[in-house]
Amino acid sequence: MSFLRLMLQAGARHRWRSWLALALLTALVVGLVLAGAATARRTATAFPRFEAAHGYDAFFYSVDPVPRVASLPEVASVTRLAAPAVGAPTCACHPISPNDFSIEEVPPRS
Repeated sequence: MSFLRLMLQAGARHRWRSWLALALLTALVVGLVLAGAATARRTATAFPRFEAAHGYDAFFYSVDPVPRVASLPEVASVTRLAAPAVGAPTCACHPISPNDFSIEEVPPRS
């Protein structure tokens, strides 16, 4: 039995660097797999977390009323908006894009 122990100790003295390298490589691979799983979990829950934090996920505007839009299963609420100002916005300091600017009137109960 002592001969076997002597041989194992001698082998461990010669191969400790390779065992250390193998352990470090295993730790690196396991760490990368766990980081990938955490990233996938965050990516899978990104949209539900955004929707829970900010409420709406999409808006739909129409010039004319759309019949039966409130009966669609994806629609949570419908609010009628009025646009009191029409025309191109202007400013003396810089141009304003009409796509980035709008004035809407929402009833107080809505």
